[in-house]
Amino acid sequence: MNKAEMFNMLIAKELFENLALTKLNKKIIELENRFKEKHGDEVFHDYYEIAELAIEELSECITFSFEIGRKTAL
Repeated sequence: MNKAEMFNMLIAKELFENLALTKLNKKIIELENRFKEKHGDEVFHDYYEIAELAIEELSECITFSFEIGRKTAL
């Protein structure tokens, strides 16, 4: 399981417990559907892949920041 899939799994669990995330997720789904209708499946899949890679990149940056902070604290 890659980091984006793990993130999605954790978010899915949290959606049942967090109203703010539920509202945000609903808005994201509506925007994704509008984008898909406007630009088609192929472009949507490219967009989705870019979004997954951006999440993975963000995760790597967060990990790096924690490692730098930990090393600095020592």
